[in-house]
Amino acid sequence: MLSELENYLDVLQIKHEEIKDILAEIGDNPTILNWKPLGEESNSIFGLVVDAALQQEYWIGHVVGQRPEPTGMDKLQEAQGQRIGPAIQLLQMTQTNTEQIFEQLTTEQLELTVDFNDEVLATRWCLLHAVQHVAENLGQLTVLWQWWQQNQNSIN
Repeated sequence: MLSELENYLDVLQIKHEEIKDILAEIGDNPTILNWKPLGEESNSIFGLVVDAALQQEYWIGHVVGQRPEPTGMDKLQEAQGQRIGPAIQLLQMTQTNTEQIFEQLTTEQLELTVDFNDEVLATRWCLLHAVQHVAENLGQLTVLWQWWQQNQNSIN
């Protein structure tokens, strides 16, 4: 694997571990996992985890790796979970798929562009966009978890 891609993979792995750490703190608590503090139009913690994985799979797997588009992209607002296990499995599967694609990418392929919705995007931009999306979701997830904890502390 190219060292540049190893760096992307390392960053994604670190972000995934941080997400898993938050999920481990929450545990199998559907009330917290599915809490939407701003109503139905906002994201839940579970929804943010699913979105992070699906966006990574979309940009790296589908757009760069030319694999089929991941299912569920249009239903992210409806994502709910009773346990953290499925979210963790989704993150692990996404990371495995990313690693497989990175193993196959060459320096020449990194220099190419991809056609996407009437736009021409640099392959590296797609990779960085996936990393950025995972990092943003981790940030939102962290804020939601802190918000939940503060609300519980103010009630007690």
